[in-house]
Amino acid sequence: MKNFLFAALLSAFALPLTAPASAAPVSAPSDNPAPEFFSEKNITPAAKILLERAKSGNGDAILQVAIAYAAGEKGFPKNPEAAVFWWNKGAGMGDAISQNYLAGAYSRGDGVEKNPEKAYELWCKAAERGFPEAQFNAGVCAANGAGCSRNIALAAKFWQAAAENGNSKAQYNLAAMFFKGIGVEKSDKSGMYWLEKAAESGNAEAQTVLAGYLFNGVYTPADKARAANLWESAAEKGVIFAAKNLAKMYLYGDGVENSVKNFAKWTKFAADLGDTESMYNIAIAYKNGDGVEKSAENAEYYMQKFKKNKNFAE
Repeated sequence: MKNFLFAALLSAFALPLTAPASAAPVSAPSDNPAPEFFSEKNITPAAKILLERAKSGNGDAILQVAIAYAAGEKGFPKNPEAAVFWWNKGAGMGDAISQNYLAGAYSRGDGVEKNPEKAYELWCKAAERGFPEAQFNAGVCAANGAGCSRNIALAAKFWQAAAENGNSKAQYNLAAMFFKGIGVEKSDKSGMYWLEKAAESGNAEAQTVLAGYLFNGVYTPADKARAANLWESAAEKGVIFAAKNLAKMYLYGDGVENSVKNFAKWTKFAADLGDTESMYNIAIAYKNGDGVEKSAENAEYYMQKFKKNKNFAE
C-alpha cells in the first residue's frame, strides 16, 4: 500500500514560486488578432453579445470567451488560437485564472507554440495570486524540472500552498512527501493529516491509500468499517484496486457483514472497469449463481472478455 502511494506521487511529477532570474523573456501572442478572432460570423446572438463585452475590456467576458473558443461551446467555434489571444488579454489584466489557462496552452502547445518556460512563468504569476490549481501546476513543474530547474523542496512549498487552499491533488502529493521525507522533513503525523484532507476532499487515490492504512492499522488505529466506506467511494470514482478490495471484504466478512451478493456486485464493478481477474471471477459467479442470478449468457460474456484481456496482457 505504501508503494501504491509513492508510485502515484512520482507519476504526478510532470509539470517554482518565482520564475528563475535567468529566464529569457518570451514574447506573448500578438495584441493585434487575426480578423476572425473578432468575427461575428458563425456565432450565435448570445455569443455576439458576450464577444462585444469582451472587446470592451470586461474581464469576466474575456475569460468566458476564451474558454468558449477553447471548447467550441456557447455559440463559438472551436479555435485554440483565439482562446490563447483572449487568455493573453485576461492574463495581462492580472487574472490568475486566465494565466493558469494560458500556461496550460503553452505547456501543451495548444493554439500557441509549445513553451515550457513560459508556461512555468505564467503558473508562477497565478500562484503568487493564490490560485490553487496554478500552485499545484507550478509544483509539478518544479518537481519535474519542466520549464525550470528541478527543485523538490520548492515543489513541496508550492503544494503546501495549494494544499492549504484546498487542492486535493496537492494534499495527496504533500502527504506522500511527508511520509517519505522527500522535499520536507519526514513526518508521519503530517503525512496522515494531508492524506486525511485529500480523502475528505474526495480524492480517489487518497481515499484508496487511506483505506489501506485503516484496514491494516498503518500510521493509524485499524478501522475496517471506515476502510470499506473509503474503498467504496474510491471504487465509484473508477479505482479498480478499491473495488477489488471491497469485494474481498464482503467475500470474507472482514470488517463488513459477509455478503456474496455484495462480493458479486463489486467484482462485476471491477470487471466492468477492465480488471481481468474480476472478469473471470464474475463469470464463475454467473455460471454458478453466486450472488447474482444464474446466467449462462453473462457467464460466457465475461469469460470471453477474460480470455481476450488475458491474451492481450500476455
